[in-house]
Formats: sequence, structure tokens, C-alpha cells
Amino acid sequence: MTNTDDFVSGKDIENNKETTTLTRRIRLVPVLMDKNSEVEPDGADEELKKKIADYKYSVYNHLKKTLKNQITVQNLIMTNLYLEELYKTPKEDREELRRLYSRMPGSKKESAYSEIPQEFLYVEHVTGVEYCDIYHKVYLDFCKACRDGLLYGKVSLPSYSFSSPINYSSKKCGLRRNNPRTNNGIYHMDSCDEEFFEHLVKEKNPKLFLSLPAGMNFKLSLGSLKKSNSLRKEFIKIFNGVYKICGSSIEIDKSNKVFLNLTIKIPREKYELNSDNVVGVDLGVANPAVCVMNNSEHSLFLGDKEDMFNLSKKYQEEKRRVQKGLAFTNGGHGRTKKLQKLERLKEHEKNFRGTMNHKLSKKIVDFAVDNKAKYINLEKIDSRGFREREDFVLLRNWGYYDLTQKIVYKTKQKGIQVRFVEPAYTSQTCSCCGQRAADNEASWRVNQSDFICRNSDCEKYLKVVNADYNAAKNIATCTKFCDDQDDEINKSI
Repeated sequence: MTNTDDFVSGKDIENNKETTTLTRRIRLVPVLMDKNSEVEPDGADEELKKKIADYKYSVYNHLKKTLKNQITVQNLIMTNLYLEELYKTPKEDREELRRLYSRMPGSKKESAYSEIPQEFLYVEHVTGVEYCDIYHKVYLDFCKACRDGLLYGKVSLPSYSFSSPINYSSKKCGLRRNNPRTNNGIYHMDSCDEEFFEHLVKEKNPKLFLSLPAGMNFKLSLGSLKKSNSLRKEFIKIFNGVYKICGSSIEIDKSNKVFLNLTIKIPREKYELNSDNVVGVDLGVANPAVCVMNNSEHSLFLGDKEDMFNLSKKYQEEKRRVQKGLAFTNGGHGRTKKLQKLERLKEHEKNFRGTMNHKLSKKIVDFAVDNKAKYINLEKIDSRGFREREDFVLLRNWGYYDLTQKIVYKTKQKGIQVRFVEPAYTSQTCSCCGQRAADNEASWRVNQSDFICRNSDCEKYLKVVNADYNAAKNIATCTKFCDDQDDEINKSI
């Protein structure tokens, strides 16, 4: 099963501008293997069933202990980096500490973990976890926290918990044929790739497996043929060598389901883009998204306010009804079971917003590609521009930030650059003449959907223009970009 919440890392591997990376979330099912064949349970064989159940338990137990080990190491490294910066440790000492924290316990050379008690660090469960990769990941998180103001008290020191994924290098999660010594990685059970590709396209559950250290074997559950069609095509390109698997991770959710976050490096598609073409996107309420070109009248209206508001209102009313019912239930044991319905509603609402934002962001990026636009201008939006109560409800349940995030990572695959502009007066200024109402004059935006220019010298004098179209046009032609441009984009990645 693949999740719709696919995401892109935002930074190209090795800063190669010809490639980009994306991550696919795939369900993993532990399977017992016998001589490179899957052992399937027999209805009458109770001993075999028990053997398979014990194996699955051992896999889950191993993953959780590995995660606990990794969390311990990550928090130790983060604390060390903070103390180094706090006490201005010399560069030579920092290099030595980096080497110590990058070596695994039991190394012939000295390691920072050698003196840690066994009850805090499960050395026997670190197989497959690269300590140098862990250090690099923590170092990047620490640098980001410093940029966000860690040393000035603006943010707290990052920490890692059991919700963190287990990181594996490409040697462990890549194609097994590329790692003959370790025998770890992704592989299929068919005689040749062509036969596997045929099964991959036609069968719901093709024989695709992942082998990890410590004898852990998983079957990749891709989900239905329709929903996982793009993922299956990506696996064909992976086995053909067009795409490359990078360092990936494994996570365990609250229901003890295991997922593989498969990171793939793909060649960036080349498009003919014109730096003079800019798409302005107005994210509003009357129209969720309006796209307009800066040098033409070409536009695109996306979404429907009534449908979005009614669905959001439906979810809110249903959650309030369930919460009122829970107010009269006693606490104690069984609390999780009592809250299951409420959690399901929250999950459905989250999936609804995510799917809607995926569709909107894809159409926005496709509009830019079709018009050969090199740039997409977005407003830096907050809740101050939404005054009516209905607008606040819609803003709260839509997720403008999530939509912006999806636009940013989709544009990186196309080579399009996202720029954030100041939103001041974009909806009150005429896109034709550039004038707006005086301070002592009524606004030219007469209502939520209509704009009327009252400048007698303007070509659109007293003509009714769609207010969102007018705002999107102003955004497309705006040159007042946010001072924290890079920060805004980094936040969206």
C-alpha cells in the first residue's frame, strides 16, 4: 500500500541539479523465508503457524530495539553538538569527536559509545545501522535548529523519540543484486526482470521482497493496481537502472504496522521554460486557487469553496458530536478504544485535505509547465487576511501551508522556482493601472468576488473584474519579494 502523502526531500543528492529525490511510503509485511521462497501458512499446520507468528514477533522486537538504540545515539550526538557550540570547542577537537561518534560500539579504534552501559545501548541490535549516517543526519538537524535561532532561545534543542524512523543506507535498502556480499536489499523471485515486470503490472501482490540484516525479510505490499500504478512504473525504472535507490528508512506506526520510506533519485525532466513567464497564484476563499500569467490573460480557476466548506463543516460537526458522547464515558482502561472513532474521523479529515492539496498543487504546476513559466509567485499567507468566521473555519481546515509545501516540491521536479511575495494590497490594487483606493475612499474590492477599478484613466474603469483574478495578476507581476525568501522555501520542504 502506498500513501498519498508522498513527499520530496527538496535537496538534490550531491547537489546535482540534473537529479531530484522523492520518497515513497510502502507497507512492509514480515515473511518467513525458506531457501529463497516464502513460507505460507497452512490451515491445518498449527506448528507452522506458530513458527511464522514467532518470527513476526522477533522481527518487531528487533526493529523496536534497533530504534531504541538509534534514538539513544541520536540524542547523545545532538547533546554533544550543542555543548560544542555552546563552549566554542576548537575545530581540531570537534573533528576528533565527530570521528568518535561516527564509529560503532566495539570498533577496534576508540568509540564514543564504548563506555555506555548495555542496558542503555543494545549493541547486538545495531546491525545495519550506519553510525556515520546517523551523525550526518543529526548534524543537519542541528544546523537547521541553529539557523532557526537555537542559540538565542527561539527554538528548543531537537530531540528524537519512538516516532522517529530507523535509517538504513542504500547498501541495505537498495537492489540486492548490487550488494552480493551482504545479500541485503530489494529483490524479486521471478526468473528474469521481464517476467517480473509482467507480474508487477498485472498482479496486485507481486513477489517483491526486502531483505535486511539480522535475517529480517519483508514483502512489499504495493496496494491496488490503480492506486499504485505510478509506484509500479517507478520500480520498473529502478530495476532497469534509470532510477537509483538512496538511503531510506523504516518506521513503525501506532498500530505496529511497518512502512518503508523508500528514497529514490530520479533524473529531472527537462522542460523549455521562459524566465519572462511568471505564474501568479492567489490562494483565496471564494476560489481556493486562481492561476494567472503575468504577460497574458490566460488563467485557471481551481477548487470549489462550497464543496470544501461543506465537507469541512461536516467533519467538524461529526467530531463535536463524538466528543460530546465521550464526555459522559468513564476514564481508566479502554480509553484508547473509546477514542478510536474520533481518531478515525481525524484521519479521514487529514486524508481529505491531503488529497485535495495534492490535486490542486499538481494542476498549478501543470499550468506553469504548459505555459513554459520559469517562476511561480505565491503570497506569504497568514490568518490576518481572513476576517469572516466562515473564512476562519475554511482556513483552519484547508491547510494553506500544506498546499504551499506540495507546490514547492512538485516544482523542484520540473525545474520551476517558487518565489514568495508580500501580500499587502494585492487584492486592493487594480492589476491594469496599478492604482488603488485612497485611504479616505471605499475599497475598490466591493465584495469577496468582485473588484471595480474607479480610476478614470484605466482601461477597465468601472468594469467588474473577478477579485481573485485581479489579485493573482498582481502577484504574478509583483517584484516585492519576502526578505526571508530562502527560509520560506526551506520551511516548505
